[in-house]
Amino acid sequence: MELGVQAVVEGTFLRSGEKARISVQLIETSSDTHLWAESYERDPTVTLTYIAMGTAYEQKQMYPDAISAYEKGIEIGGAVALSKAFLGHVYGSAGNRDKAREILHELESMSLRGYVPALDRAIVYDGLKETEAGIQALEESFRDRDTLLIYIKVWPHFDNLRLDPRFAGMQRQLGL
Repeated sequence: MELGVQAVVEGTFLRSGEKARISVQLIETSSDTHLWAESYERDPTVTLTYIAMGTAYEQKQMYPDAISAYEKGIEIGGAVALSKAFLGHVYGSAGNRDKAREILHELESMSLRGYVPALDRAIVYDGLKETEAGIQALEESFRDRDTLLIYIKVWPHFDNLRLDPRFAGMQRQLGL
Protein backbone atom coordinates (compact mmCIF):
# COMPACT_ATOMS: atom_id res chain seq x y z
CA MET A 1 0.00 0.00 0.00
CA GLU A 2 1.39 3.41 -0.98
CA LEU A 3 1.22 5.84 1.94
CA GLY A 4 2.87 8.77 0.21
CA VAL A 5 5.47 9.31 2.93
CA GLN A 6 8.91 10.72 2.24
CA ALA A 7 10.57 9.01 5.19
CA VAL A 8 9.99 6.29 7.76
CA VAL A 9 11.22 5.90 11.30
CA GLU A 10 12.77 2.55 12.15
CA GLY A 11 14.01 1.49 15.53
CA THR A 12 15.01 -1.18 17.99
CA PHE A 13 14.65 -1.57 21.72
CA LEU A 14 17.03 -3.72 23.78
CA ARG A 15 16.71 -4.19 27.52
CA SER A 16 19.39 -5.48 29.87
CA GLY A 17 18.53 -5.47 33.55
CA GLU A 18 17.53 -1.95 34.52
CA LYS A 19 18.98 -0.31 31.42
CA ALA A 20 17.44 0.07 27.98
CA ARG A 21 19.01 0.97 24.63
CA ILE A 22 16.80 2.55 22.00
CA SER A 23 18.15 2.94 18.48
CA VAL A 24 16.18 5.02 15.98
CA GLN A 25 16.84 5.95 12.38
CA LEU A 26 15.07 8.05 9.79
CA ILE A 27 15.13 6.56 6.30
CA GLU A 28 14.18 8.30 3.04
CA THR A 29 11.72 5.99 1.29
CA SER A 30 12.59 6.84 -2.32
CA SER A 31 16.29 6.02 -2.02
CA ASP A 32 16.47 3.94 1.20
CA THR A 33 19.01 6.54 2.40
CA HIS A 34 19.64 6.91 6.13
CA LEU A 35 18.94 10.58 6.92
CA TRP A 36 19.51 10.44 10.67
CA ALA A 37 20.28 7.87 13.35
CA GLU A 38 20.66 8.03 17.09
CA SER A 39 20.99 5.61 19.99
CA TYR A 40 19.91 6.35 23.53
CA GLU A 41 20.58 4.55 26.78
CA ARG A 42 17.68 5.09 29.13
CA ASP A 43 16.30 4.09 32.46
CA PRO A 44 13.22 1.94 31.77
CA THR A 45 11.20 3.93 34.29
CA VAL A 46 11.23 6.94 31.93
CA THR A 47 7.87 7.41 30.19
CA LEU A 48 9.39 8.08 26.77
CA THR A 49 10.97 4.64 26.86
CA TYR A 50 7.49 3.14 26.87
CA ILE A 51 6.28 5.47 24.13
CA ALA A 52 9.16 4.30 21.92
CA MET A 53 8.49 0.65 22.78
CA GLY A 54 4.75 0.99 22.17
CA THR A 55 5.33 2.66 18.82
CA ALA A 56 7.76 -0.04 17.73
CA TYR A 57 5.36 -2.81 18.76
CA GLU A 58 2.43 -1.11 17.04
CA GLN A 59 4.39 -0.79 13.78
CA LYS A 60 5.06 -4.53 13.96
CA GLN A 61 1.31 -5.05 14.59
CA MET A 62 2.11 -6.55 17.98
CA TYR A 63 -0.90 -4.77 19.45
CA PRO A 64 -1.09 -6.45 22.90
CA ASP A 65 2.60 -5.63 23.51
CA ALA A 66 2.06 -2.04 22.31
CA ILE A 67 -0.91 -1.64 24.64
CA SER A 68 1.12 -3.00 27.58
CA ALA A 69 4.01 -0.63 26.85
CA TYR A 70 1.77 2.45 26.61
CA GLU A 71 -0.14 1.44 29.75
CA LYS A 72 3.14 1.05 31.69
CA GLY A 73 4.19 4.53 30.56
CA ILE A 74 0.87 5.95 31.75
CA GLU A 75 1.23 4.11 35.06
CA ILE A 76 4.60 5.70 35.87
CA GLY A 77 3.46 9.20 34.87
CA GLY A 78 5.07 11.82 32.67
CA ALA A 79 3.50 12.61 29.30
CA VAL A 80 0.16 11.05 30.26
CA ALA A 81 -2.09 12.74 27.66
CA LEU A 82 0.32 11.94 24.83
CA SER A 83 0.74 8.36 26.06
CA LYS A 84 -3.05 8.01 26.21
CA ALA A 85 -3.28 9.34 22.65
CA PHE A 86 -0.82 6.69 21.46
CA LEU A 87 -2.79 4.06 23.39
CA GLY A 88 -6.00 5.25 21.70
CA HIS A 89 -4.23 5.02 18.32
CA VAL A 90 -3.19 1.41 18.88
CA TYR A 91 -6.69 0.48 20.03
CA GLY A 92 -8.09 2.02 16.84
CA SER A 93 -5.46 0.33 14.68
CA ALA A 94 -6.23 -3.02 16.34
CA GLY A 95 -9.94 -2.59 15.60
CA ASN A 96 -11.05 -1.91 19.18
CA ARG A 97 -13.04 1.20 18.37
CA ASP A 98 -14.84 1.28 21.73
CA LYS A 99 -11.57 1.45 23.68
CA ALA A 100 -10.22 4.12 21.30
CA ARG A 101 -13.39 6.17 21.89
CA GLU A 102 -12.95 5.77 25.66
CA ILE A 103 -9.48 7.29 25.29
CA LEU A 104 -10.95 10.23 23.34
CA HIS A 105 -13.41 10.81 26.20
CA GLU A 106 -10.57 10.62 28.74
CA LEU A 107 -8.60 13.22 26.76
CA GLU A 108 -11.67 15.48 26.68
CA SER A 109 -12.09 15.08 30.46
CA MET A 110 -8.40 15.84 31.02
CA SER A 111 -8.76 19.00 28.91
CA LEU A 112 -11.35 20.33 31.39
CA ARG A 113 -8.64 20.33 34.10
CA GLY A 114 -5.68 21.46 32.03
CA TYR A 115 -4.25 21.91 28.55
CA VAL A 116 -4.40 18.85 26.32
CA PRO A 117 -3.19 19.49 22.76
CA ALA A 118 -5.68 18.85 19.95
CA LEU A 119 -2.83 16.90 18.36
CA ASP A 120 -3.50 14.13 20.89
CA ARG A 121 -7.04 13.72 19.56
CA ALA A 122 -5.70 13.73 15.98
CA ILE A 123 -3.49 10.77 16.88
CA VAL A 124 -6.48 8.77 18.14
CA TYR A 125 -8.59 9.73 15.11
CA ASP A 126 -5.78 8.51 12.83
CA GLY A 127 -5.89 5.11 14.55
CA LEU A 128 -9.67 5.06 14.08
CA LYS A 129 -9.19 6.05 10.43
CA GLU A 130 -11.57 8.99 10.96
CA THR A 131 -9.91 11.41 8.59
CA GLU A 132 -12.30 14.35 8.84
CA ALA A 133 -12.18 14.52 12.64
CA GLY A 134 -8.41 13.95 12.57
CA ILE A 135 -7.77 16.77 10.10
CA GLN A 136 -10.01 19.10 12.13
CA ALA A 137 -8.03 18.27 15.28
CA LEU A 138 -4.75 18.90 13.41
CA GLU A 139 -6.06 22.25 12.14
CA GLU A 140 -6.97 23.19 15.73
CA SER A 141 -3.50 22.12 16.84
CA PHE A 142 -2.04 24.28 14.06
CA ARG A 143 -4.05 27.29 15.26
CA ASP A 144 -2.83 26.59 18.82
CA ARG A 145 0.78 26.43 17.54
CA ASP A 146 1.39 23.08 19.17
CA THR A 147 5.12 22.41 19.26
CA LEU A 148 4.75 18.69 18.50
CA LEU A 149 3.36 19.48 15.04
CA ILE A 150 6.94 19.34 13.79
CA TYR A 151 6.66 15.54 13.97
CA ILE A 152 3.64 15.12 11.70
CA LYS A 153 5.88 14.42 8.73
CA VAL A 154 7.57 11.41 10.31
CA TRP A 155 5.46 9.99 13.14
CA PRO A 156 3.64 6.86 11.98
CA HIS A 157 0.65 7.96 14.07
CA PHE A 158 -0.38 10.20 11.16
CA ASP A 159 -0.07 7.67 8.33
CA ASN A 160 -3.82 7.58 7.63
CA LEU A 161 -4.28 11.36 7.84
CA ARG A 162 -1.27 11.83 5.58
CA LEU A 163 -3.37 10.51 2.67
CA ASP A 164 -5.64 13.58 2.81
CA PRO A 165 -4.54 16.51 0.57
CA ARG A 166 -5.12 18.97 3.44
CA PHE A 167 -2.35 17.24 5.37
CA ALA A 168 0.20 18.17 2.71
CA GLY A 169 -1.04 21.78 2.89
CA MET A 170 -0.44 21.83 6.65
CA GLN A 171 3.05 20.43 6.15
CA ARG A 172 3.80 23.20 3.65
CA GLN A 173 2.50 25.85 6.04
CA LEU A 174 4.76 24.42 8.75
CA GLY A 175 7.73 24.45 6.38
CA LEU A 176 8.17 20.67 6.58
